[in-house]
Amino acid sequence: MKKSTLILIMLTMFSLGSFAQLVPIGWFSFGDQPDFADNPYEWKDTAIAVMAPEEWDWDAATLDFDALWESIEDEYEMTNHAKDGDDLFDGGTTAGSSCKLIYDENALYVLLQFTDLFGQFTDHGWEVAIQTFTPDRYEPDFTAAGDDVTLRNQSYARYCELGGKKIRFQNGQIDECNGSFGAAETPTWGNVGIALEQLVLADNYLDDQLAASGVLKVGLVLEYTVVMGYLTDPMAGDLENIADYTAFDPAEKPVISFDVKSIGNTGENQSHYWWNAHQDEAYICTYYCGLMKFEPADTGGATVVSDVVQADIRAYVSNDILRFTNTERIDVDIYSITGQLMKSARNVTQVNVGDLKRGIYIAQLRGMSKAVKFMK
Repeated sequence: MKKSTLILIMLTMFSLGSFAQLVPIGWFSFGDQPDFADNPYEWKDTAIAVMAPEEWDWDAATLDFDALWESIEDEYEMTNHAKDGDDLFDGGTTAGSSCKLIYDENALYVLLQFTDLFGQFTDHGWEVAIQTFTPDRYEPDFTAAGDDVTLRNQSYARYCELGGKKIRFQNGQIDECNGSFGAAETPTWGNVGIALEQLVLADNYLDDQLAASGVLKVGLVLEYTVVMGYLTDPMAGDLENIADYTAFDPAEKPVISFDVKSIGNTGENQSHYWWNAHQDEAYICTYYCGLMKFEPADTGGATVVSDVVQADIRAYVSNDILRFTNTERIDVDIYSITGQLMKSARNVTQVNVGDLKRGIYIAQLRGMSKAVKFMK
């Protein structure tokens, strides 16, 4: 690097203050890749996380996973084959994997399913890649890099200081939560201990029916404090000190870097599939990752899902008939958990819901300012 260029970069870094410059490290060699800034990634897509009702309470012990899964419309299938194993996925008929996303005021819930009807895989799991402070390149680093292609490419690294993490669930347990530690004097690649601890202790859902029916169902809880949090001061903060974190807030950061990869090893070969990325570098580089948007509750209709409250009136379904307690004839509108009006009934004591799919619904009682949840 020429001396004049180095001086220019150093002056630029100084002018950017404490945020520049992080220096990533990892197995990925940014210098061997094209200049990402001049080569936009054409496959970047956006996944939608839907907002749960305000009084919705995640409880893995009592969760009806299938009902919740059916109640969320958007599904993201992992179809982009990576690694050296055989391409065995067939859209889930006998093998495949997909995810759905829902969030509340405490956490993001990543719902995952893996189908392996014929037992073709020796390992089953996923890697979830996120970066929450910024969904794309880290602009201070990119600016500070000047004309240096290697440094420009490094601005797309997934930094732990910026809420960047790869979370791995494999064979029944979470065993990794790692990324590039860029702000230290000697950069390292490794786990964020307090985030990994939070993930392991979280109320995660696991239903392993691979032996019985060839299906694995998992719900990962990504809480906002440290798992999705980021350092308030990326240059000086301590990744193992919770006091140095700013908790993630979907209202302030409605779009994040996100991707998910299924892990399905066949012996010594790795048959992995990404949702968005078409190359296996995605879990270290935000360039290849897709995006996730935290969708607010639908405010266009008569009911805002996040305004659902528990009421003295209760609703329950028996033999496809929705019934209510502690009320007489009512007018009712029934919404999906995402706020879509499914059906209405007037001056009734019960409603036939046989035409609704299994899932969680909201019954808005007109004239009472009441809304109650029920599950079909």
